[in-house]
Order: sequence, then structure tokens, then C-alpha cells
Amino acid sequence: EDVGVYIRVSTDDQVGEDKFGLSIQLDEIKDYCSKKEFHIIKIYEDAGVSGAEQNRPALNDMLEDAKNNMFQKVIVAKFDRLARELYLQLFIEKELLIHEVEIFSVREQFSGKDPVMVMMRQMMGVFAQFEKNRIAERLNSGRLVKRDKGGYIGGQPPLGYYSIKGSKKLFVNEEKTEVIIEAFRLKGKMSLKQIANKLNEDGYSTRDDKPFSPMQVKRLYDREHLYKGYMEAPPILKNTD
Repeated sequence: EDVGVYIRVSTDDQVGEDKFGLSIQLDEIKDYCSKKEFHIIKIYEDAGVSGAEQNRPALNDMLEDAKNNMFQKVIVAKFDRLARELYLQLFIEKELLIHEVEIFSVREQFSGKDPVMVMMRQMMGVFAQFEKNRIAERLNSGRLVKRDKGGYIGGQPPLGYYSIKGSKKLFVNEEKTEVIIEAFRLKGKMSLKQIANKLNEDGYSTRDDKPFSPMQVKRLYDREHLYKGYMEAPPILKNTD
């Protein structure tokens, strides 16, 4: 039986030696398919992309191929590789089931399109979403307390800043301010991928001195309020509002 394989990791750290990185997922899936006598037609790989993001290149390709009846099943190492948001899980499942494509997980039960299996997957998604929301609420409460005391609340300092051990403040890293200014200059003029390529071509690098990815560029833009000094750090960008 023909199958498509979907693998994903959410951060650039996971792209490397993550405990559940791409190579581990793929090895487990290949072993699973071999035992089940499934024929892998195509491997869809999203590297450095969040499971909460709907617009993923490989995911989009997979859904399009499902419409064209390229395979009868999609195999994942875990269901959360497909989606980490309940609404997105339901959307992807619906798109696949419409075209009679079943979803199978190597590590979990409740695979296939049987109504009971679909219901159990959806229940798993509900509880996963609930737990995720609870964790986010607890983390946010702790961060707000720290912020009210005048401390930095974001964990590891973002690009453009550094912190001193024992200090509760962020300081501007002058060596990295130019790339932030350039990235925001390009915002809206190119796609995230084009901007990442441009920054890399111009010799800029991330906080860890690695090449930029589209997701890392997006993270810069998500921190615009931080870079403009609205939050707990000195400004790097001029406030033109």
C-alpha cells in the first residue's frame, strides 16, 4: 500500500541533535513501514517550523498530493508532528479524510479512519490543548511577576541583547544591532525566505552565529515591541509610531 511520510521539527536546535529530530522520526517510520509492508511514495519534511503554524511548505505539498490520490495513508512518528493546535489537527484530519487518506502514528494508538479511532485522536488533541493552555498560563503568570519586579521575563536573551549573570536586566549587544535594523528595513518588501537569504548573503548571522531561517526572521518581527523599547529592554529600533 502506498503511503506518504510526514516529519517535522519546530526549532533549529531540533534540526541538529534533538532527542526527536528528523532522522530519528524517519528511521522509526521506515522501520514501521517495513514491518507493515507499506510502500513509501514520498517524504515530506518541515524543518524548523512550529506545529502551530498552518502554512508549512511540506504540509501544503502533502495535502495537495492527498487530493491527487498519490497515497492511501500518511505516516507520522507522533500525531503532534502534524499539529500542535487542536483546530489545526481537526483541519488536517478533515482534509485527509475527505480524500480517504488515513493517518497512522508509529508511537501511538488510534490510527486509521475508523470513527472510534478518529474520536480518540480528537480527544487526545483536546487534552493536549488543555494542558498546553495551562502551562502557558502558569508561565505567563510567573513572567508577569518577574516583570513587575523589574526583571527580564523572556528566558534566553533574544538577538541583539545579552544579560549578565545575576542581573535582571538586558543590555544591547552592539555587534548584533545592525542585522535587526536591516531585517526591519526589509520587512514587508520580501517574503520571509527571501529576507533570510538576503541577510545570510550580506554576512549577517543569528545570536549563535548561524545562518538565518525564515522562522528566525519571523521571531525578530514578533519581538518588534521589545526592540522598540516598549518592554523590559533598551530600544534598538527607532519608535516611529
